[in-house]
Amino acid sequence: MSIFVDEGGDFGPADPHSPLYVVAFVFHDQSVDLKTKIDYLSELVAKCGYPGHAVHSYPLIRREAEYAEELSEVRYKLFRALYLFSLNADIRFGSVVVERKDCPDQESLVRRLSVEIHSFLTSHRDFFSSFDDVHVYYDSGQMILRNILLTTFSIDLSMPFELKKVIPSDYALFQTADLCVTLETLRWKAVKGKLTKWEIGFFGSKTQLVKSFLRQFELKHI
Repeated sequence: MSIFVDEGGDFGPADPHSPLYVVAFVFHDQSVDLKTKIDYLSELVAKCGYPGHAVHSYPLIRREAEYAEELSEVRYKLFRALYLFSLNADIRFGSVVVERKDCPDQESLVRRLSVEIHSFLTSHRDFFSSFDDVHVYYDSGQMILRNILLTTFSIDLSMPFELKKVIPSDYALFQTADLCVTLETLRWKAVKGKLTKWEIGFFGSKTQLVKSFLRQFELKHI
């Protein structure tokens, strides 16, 4: 099994502008071939003017980074292409969401994430035990999280695993993990009434976001 991991948030002091720390896990049984779907995603992304590009979902919404000058309809097409690939691929996902107000400093956040990830892994131990070995892919963007992953996976998985550093453009499923972080963040914001004008504008309305994206993607949850 492959597990692709991505995160949203940081280990600095709690900031009202970044209220969450999210870790997303995308699970793929390597015996299931996704090449046709991945090739089609690459084709759609290239048609939008981004050949060989790794889609970054939250910057698309906020019109940031490489999308700062991009048309809204192109950004939406890129987002929807990755979303539909992720929805239709034979994968599952899971997540850990921590509100930073409950963990105002690095030490408390590390403790909380360790506990939450341990709880997530142990609650799905039967699922993991059906595989002979596990490959965990993470871009090592935050070494603290990398160390948490190494510790929790070593304790909680009963089979060998390998933690591999990933380049996002090389793996469509890592882009899906990035999308999962975004969707889990949007889900929390929608429930709390904290969606920004950028987020509402991108999807058209809160109702459209929930109906067309959040509700369907929840079915992929492990």
